Amino acid sequence: MYTDTAANNLANVNTAGFKRSNVQFMPFAEVMINRLHHDDQQGVGAYASGTVVPGTPVDHRQGAMVATGNVLDVAISGDGFYQIQTDEGQTGYTRNGTFTLNALNQLSTHDGHLLLANGEPITIPSRSAKIEIKPNGTVYADAQPVGQITLVGIEDKATLLPAGENMFFATEDTTFTSVDGVLQQGYIERSNVNVIEELINNIKGQRMYESLKTSITTQDQTLAKAMEMGQVR
Repeated sequence: MYTDTAANNLANVNTAGFKRSNVQFMPFAEVMINRLHHDDQQGVGAYASGTVVPGTPVDHRQGAMVATGNVLDVAISGDGFYQIQTDEGQTGYTRNGTFTLNALNQLSTHDGHLLLANGEPITIPSRSAKIEIKPNGTVYADAQPVGQITLVGIEDKATLLPAGENMFFATEDTTFTSVDGVLQQGYIERSNVNVIEELINNIKGQRMYESLKTSITTQDQTLAKAMEMGQVR
């Protein structure tokens, strides 16, 4: 999982708005002790007897802003998520502001998900219209307002469920809040992936795998010798 996570981060280094994932390790015995004695608290100290991966939390820190000059590239400066609608009618949340016009002249992501304004798609009257998007999200087509992009705040981003395609779904634990983010037309937010850090993590993961493989082999050999000695009469 360590190398897979690093590889996925590297694969999305050029994906606008992508947020890197981390791998957390915890000794297995510590997990069990915490569950037995502290259901809602994190215990202090370690009892090393194997490790588990309790999760791969997402790092939601903002990426750098890059100017593109594309009128349908819109970056969020500050907090907030775009609200989008999938083909199945589900509501998702993303920071990827590289938009396009679909066959119905509706603003959408390049994966085909509709960008929402107060729960409704934003339709541009003509593909030749001059599109202007204000910092507060108001969308103009040939100087006429056609909708206002809705930014959604999440109180605890750890409650979001990664859904692929640089998108998240809300869970029953997700609480929505107001946001202070503003939009910047003609910009994208780069991923917050640090290439050097991920390359190092990838190497660490490979070395960790080799070390564990060697350790397991040694344990197997030791156990086999012990069994042989136990059979001697």
